[in-house]
Amino acid sequence: MNRIFEDKEVYYEGEDLDRWLDSMSYKDLLEKIMGCSPRVTEFLDPVLAVSMGGVGADVYSAYSAKLLDMPGTSASYQYDANTASSYSFPGGNSGLFRHIVKYLVPASIKGGNSFGHSELSGYMSHTSALIEGARAARVAMRQL
Repeated sequence: MNRIFEDKEVYYEGEDLDRWLDSMSYKDLLEKIMGCSPRVTEFLDPVLAVSMGGVGADVYSAYSAKLLDMPGTSASYQYDANTASSYSFPGGNSGLFRHIVKYLVPASIKGGNSFGHSELSGYMSHTSALIEGARAARVAMRQL
């Protein structure tokens, strides 16, 4: 398992890695090409299922797994500040979690039940300011 997460071994030397990966399932890449145990595939199946509508490694192509940065696909794990998906706002899903807790144990969090209440929304009330700040940062970085 550690070997595939390190992703240091080269299994294909050609120029068309993406096409090669798209010619097989992720299961075939892991088990037939990389020599992994079927238990590795079983371990990674839930990750694929959550990411792509319930399909497993036997259905999902190795190229599609690369798009999800799955191990063993020679995916580049580089941060790119210009990619919108690279941004994350403080708090993440914590506002939703606080609403669930408030619903289950009303006295646990003071205030009302709407997202507008800062006790529930936390950082979420600052989302528009964070979005504008991210836009300004991208503009400033492009001017460097």
